[in-house]
Amino acid sequence: ALAAADQAEQVLAASNPARLPVVHLQRGHCWLDLGQAARAQQSLAAAGDALPPHLQARRCLLLARALPRDAAAWRERAAAALPRHGWPEIALLVRLEATRGLDAAPALAAIATLRDEATRLDLRGVRRAALLRLFERLLGEARGSVGEAALTSALDEAAALQGEAIPGDDVTAALAYVAELPWLAARLLHQHGRGEEARALHERLRRWLGENTAQQVGEPFRAGYLERQTVNRELLAGLPRAAG
Repeated sequence: ALAAADQAEQVLAASNPARLPVVHLQRGHCWLDLGQAARAQQSLAAAGDALPPHLQARRCLLLARALPRDAAAWRERAAAALPRHGWPEIALLVRLEATRGLDAAPALAAIATLRDEATRLDLRGVRRAALLRLFERLLGEARGSVGEAALTSALDEAAALQGEAIPGDDVTAALAYVAELPWLAARLLHQHGRGEEARALHERLRRWLGENTAQQVGEPFRAGYLERQTVNRELLAGLPRAAG
């Protein structure tokens, strides 16, 4: 992906320099996925502030990933940058991020509404992002605080990821790392006593990570990819031993 970005930069610099910020954003996303936050910040800074609203909102969401201590402020800037009309894929992502500041019940309701809207618009990347936010939220809630039917439905969806290709579809559109959703799914299954399914998904993820590292990650970046990329570090540490 980085090589493709470099090639695109060369072509666009000569033919359409106004499109270069898109390359910088894509490169920043790649660096984040590799666990290289400082390099990601450099690429996202290179995109500049004078961007079309939808690209500026995307940049702010990526900076929220790169700068977790300032994530809330960058999410607010993403919301402020949104265009008034169009670009629903970015608008829905920003609204999904805003659910982080809500209590459990309204957050879960908002996530469900946004997911339904993404489904209606056939925005599969946003639907994936909504599922990610759902799993993330449920991991932080006590079982009794969530309706049993809703929890069972979410657990079944988590288990279904075992049959999905790890990269999934429209991952880039979700502005998330490819392994984050299935890793959250494994953790959620584990937390709620579906240990066999959790372990199967976790083992599949570990195999994928080994293969992806060997085939797609250059030697200079492998240590960072495995040790500084948060999802990978957690994945390699494994599920808690007290699983059900």
